[in-house]
Amino acid sequence: MDNDLQKYAQIPLKQISNRVWRTYSGGALIDKWKKDSPEVDNSFPEEWIMSTVTARGKNRPEDEGLSKVETKDGLMPLKDLIENNKELFLGKKVAEKFGSTGVLIKMLDSQERLTIQVHPDKTYAKDILNSSFGKTESWYVLNTREIDGEKSVVYMGFKKGVTREKWEELFVNQDIEGMLNSLHKIEVKIRRCFYDLWRCTPCYWKRMFPNGSTGTY
Repeated sequence: MDNDLQKYAQIPLKQISNRVWRTYSGGALIDKWKKDSPEVDNSFPEEWIMSTVTARGKNRPEDEGLSKVETKDGLMPLKDLIENNKELFLGKKVAEKFGSTGVLIKMLDSQERLTIQVHPDKTYAKDILNSSFGKTESWYVLNTREIDGEKSVVYMGFKKGVTREKWEELFVNQDIEGMLNSLHKIEVKIRRCFYDLWRCTPCYWKRMFPNGSTGTY
């Protein structure tokens, strides 16, 4: 334990920009929101906030995704500060229950169709992904895009009558339209909030910005 680092628990710290590489493109609306110029779509469509976890990407930097803060001792990963004294930086209850912040906040802006996702519960995450967290998520919509006449939507949860066998058939055949037609399609509006509890519920966002998501990526 480094006693010199504990002083940073008592003062506000500024996080530097933490854009993260992803397999889809976007990000121009994050530039606009931050008043950065130029406003461009590229392979860094997410900004991670208060992150103590790394992103997973082939041939990407090992520390990508970790939030770094400015201190008098130079740039420092938020994770290192917290691990120096978890109870001091997180509070006793959070430190004992999670051992970390237990949350990952993202700003997300996609300019293309995202994949259909299935969110793991804690047991699956621990056994298969070596993670202590499942993936309960919540989203607050700050802005939307309309591209080629299509408005921003979310596909979330199965429609009535979709069976395990039917979904497996669609998946094996990679019938994308069939899978999308099996899910509820909801047009998103600014200042709306959505909540998805981890229960292996398919959830898919299409061109919406940005979100705050909890759990691990």
